[in-house]
Amino acid sequence: MEEVSHFEVLANAWHEATDHLSVPSKRFEHPAYCAILDLKMAAVPYILQDLQARGGDWYLALQKITGVSPIPPEAQGDVELMNYHWFEWAKEQGYAL
Repeated sequence: MEEVSHFEVLANAWHEATDHLSVPSKRFEHPAYCAILDLKMAAVPYILQDLQARGGDWYLALQKITGVSPIPPEAQGDVELMNYHWFEWAKEQGYAL
C-alpha cells in the first residue's frame, strides 16, 4: 500500500509539472520521474495503470525498467498502438490491467 501512495505522489507531481511540456528531455529529467525509475520493477504495474488511466509518456520508463521494448518500429509515434503493444506485453507477463 505504501508503494502505491509513494508512486501516486511522484506520478502526480510529474504529470503536473511536465504534461504541458513539448520537450521530452525536460519530462525525463524531472526529479519525480527519476525517483519512479528508482522504484525499478515495483513501479511497473503502477506505471501501466497510470498509462491506462491518464496517458503520459511512460514508454521510456517502462523500457528502462524492464529492459524490453515491445513497440515495433511501425508503431513508433502512434500513441494508441504504443499503448496497445505495452498492454499486450503486460498481459503476457501476468500484469492485471
